Formats: sequence, structure tokens, C-alpha cells
Amino acid sequence: ILTKLVKEGLITSSSGANGGYKLRNGWQQLSFFDIIQAIEGKASIFECSLHDEPACIVKRVMEKAEEQMEQELRQTTIASLLEGKSSE
Repeated sequence: ILTKLVKEGLITSSSGANGGYKLRNGWQQLSFFDIIQAIEGKASIFECSLHDEPACIVKRVMEKAEEQMEQELRQTTIASLLEGKSSE
């Protein structure tokens, strides 16, 4: 997970006796969506077994739910979490 976060530029790493990982500059603006996307990738969480059949009503419901979840994750930053605030 840390390697993925470094690769995406969300954290930095340094080696040596005093090395380790730390959040990048501007970490306050990082959203949960940024972090999840860096770890999990950009694929949709729902795949319809009907191969994108337009009549798939479950797919429409799941896509709408995924859009709402993504919006919530984009609005919630690390800084807002530390301040005890959420996007509510």
C-alpha cells in the first residue's frame, strides 16, 4: 500500500536510519477519494454480468450509488477529518 501511495505522489519515502514515510506537501487537500484511487485503481466497483446491457436496472442503481459515494469521498479531506468535520 505504501509503495502505491508513493508512486501516486501522496506520500514520500526516505531510506536510512532516520528514514520512513511522510505525507506530501499539501496533504491537507488530499481527499479520501485520492487515497482510495491510489490504492485500488480507477476501475468501477460494480461490474454488470450483462456486459453493459442498457436494460440492466441493477447497473443503473449501482452507478448512481457509486457516484454518490465518490462525491462523499472527494469532499472528505484528511484535514477535515483531523478537524473533526465531515462533509455533512
